[in-house]
Amino acid sequence: MSDGSVRPSAGTVVRGVYLNQGAVTPGSPLKTFTIPDTDAAEINPIAFGTGSGRMDRITISDRPIAAGASVTYDLFTGSDLLDQAGGTCAFRTLRFWKVTIITAAGTSGVRVGGAASNEQLGWFVAAGDKQDIFPGGPPFQQGSPAGKAVSSTTANLKIENLSTTAQIVVRVIATGSIQEAGYATGMIGGPTYP
Repeated sequence: MSDGSVRPSAGTVVRGVYLNQGAVTPGSPLKTFTIPDTDAAEINPIAFGTGSGRMDRITISDRPIAAGASVTYDLFTGSDLLDQAGGTCAFRTLRFWKVTIITAAGTSGVRVGGAASNEQLGWFVAAGDKQDIFPGGPPFQQGSPAGKAVSSTTANLKIENLSTTAQIVVRVIATGSIQEAGYATGMIGGPTYP
C-alpha cells in the first residue's frame, strides 16, 4: 500500500415521540410532536504513514464463525487476516480495530477478546477482558493515535460465536503499522558516506 486512510466514526440518532395530553380527536389543535437529536463524531482519520495516528497496514474481511466455535487471529504474523491485496498483514503497532456482525443469525452474538495465550489487549484494561456484541447492535471498536504494541507475545485477537445453533459472519477491520511505535525510521540528521 502506498496511500490511503481510514476514517472511523461513531454516531447515535435519538428520536422521542411525545403524545399530547388527553385524547386525540379529529380537528383537535393538540398535536403529537417528535424531538429528533443526533450525536455524531468523526474520529481523526488514520492516514498513510508510520508515525502517531498513521497506518501502512490495513486488513478488512468477512469471516464466518461456526456455531459455538471461536477463532483466534494472529496480528503479529499477519497470516490470518490478510491485506486487501491478499498479502500477509503483519502489525507491530495496532491503531484501530473493529468487529461487526453482518448476519442476522445468532441472536446470542459474539464475544471479542480474552485469547487463551499471547493476548492482544488493545484498549482493554486487563488480560481476559471481553466485550459482547449482537446482530443489529453497535459494533466493537477501539483505537488511538499512539496505538498499541504488537509482538509475538501480544498478538492474538479472539472472537467467539456465542450461538449454539447459528454460524455468524463477522467483519474484522484492523489498521496500524509494521513499524514499532516510538521508533524513528530512516536516517535522521546523520551524514551519509559513499
